[in-house]
Amino acid sequence: MTYQTAQIAKLIGVHPNTIRFYEGMKLIPVIPRTASGYRIFNDRHLEQLQLLRTVFQAEIISSRLRQEVFEIVKTAAAADIDGAY
Repeated sequence: MTYQTAQIAKLIGVHPNTIRFYEGMKLIPVIPRTASGYRIFNDRHLEQLQLLRTVFQAEIISSRLRQEVFEIVKTAAAADIDGAY
């Protein structure tokens, strides 16, 4: 299944600009675009975004732990699931 930015944002409960922010931070896999430049998301993107929302909603007190979690999410976005584990 494919989604547009507004659709995927609505599914995970964030503003479309948040999706663009995550893309800029490389927290989600590379997003293909149509010939006219529109982003095309798929179920892999949706799963990664759900992971992001879960991780960022958790209360993490230690800044070191927060950085480690951030790196795990970036590694998963790069399709290195073994490295993320």
